[in-house]
Amino acid sequence: MEFDFVITDISSIRMIDEKKYKNNFVEYGSNLFSNEIIFRPNGYSTVTFDGKVLETGPNSIHILPKKNGGKYTVEFLKPDYFIDIFFNTDKPFFKEPILINPVKNNKLNSLFNKAFSCFLRKEEGYEFECISLLYKIFAELQKKNYLPESKFSKIAPAVKYIESNFLSKNISCEYLASICNISYSYLQRLFNEKYGVPPKKYIIQLKINYACDLLKNSNCKIAETAEMVGFEDLYFFSRQFKKYVGLSPTEYKRIRRHRKVKIR
Repeated sequence: MEFDFVITDISSIRMIDEKKYKNNFVEYGSNLFSNEIIFRPNGYSTVTFDGKVLETGPNSIHILPKKNGGKYTVEFLKPDYFIDIFFNTDKPFFKEPILINPVKNNKLNSLFNKAFSCFLRKEEGYEFECISLLYKIFAELQKKNYLPESKFSKIAPAVKYIESNFLSKNISCEYLASICNISYSYLQRLFNEKYGVPPKKYIIQLKINYACDLLKNSNCKIAETAEMVGFEDLYFFSRQFKKYVGLSPTEYKRIRRHRKVKIR
């Protein structure tokens, strides 16, 4: 995508130690007064923002747009730390939260750490240097095709179909390619570029995200949950769940029973 906004200021850059939250849960206010970009080198968390659920893991980046109203919570499943940049632009930023997971990029890691150090030191001209570093972060995201681009509109019919039917046991990649009017290989390439995974793994991610929601908000047993999200083999479901979430379904369900504390 082409950048059609100007970064006007950076209000804060923080390095957050998640281990200080004893109950592994933070509930923020309903308003986010600045855009937010977060880099997580390690650990796992579940971010709920305005009805969207983002399951973040090691080397992930997520971007949240400035917004008035809506729920914003973070639950730390495997606490570690993250770098959090709050910034403003001259015009509206992305309309929806974006999750880039994972981003195995040493340059991005270095840029986030430099931005934090620069903001912490507050030497003369630090505001301009921090803004420059944030532009470099977005430039790197754009260069590596991590940000939405117009070419990805080609797979929009496949994404829409998957999101409406991902609980089905079988979704053919050949069918997805046909409804997009593109080749099978091009479908695979675009999914890999945008989501970092081919269509089949993208479908599994959606199933696992839904399984997380079921384990969190219902009394379903793990076997029932596996069946509801389209897994016939319980062992395969448990293995895939741990691969994507970092915890077994049993561990995840146990952690969700922790008492939640609202942080003002």
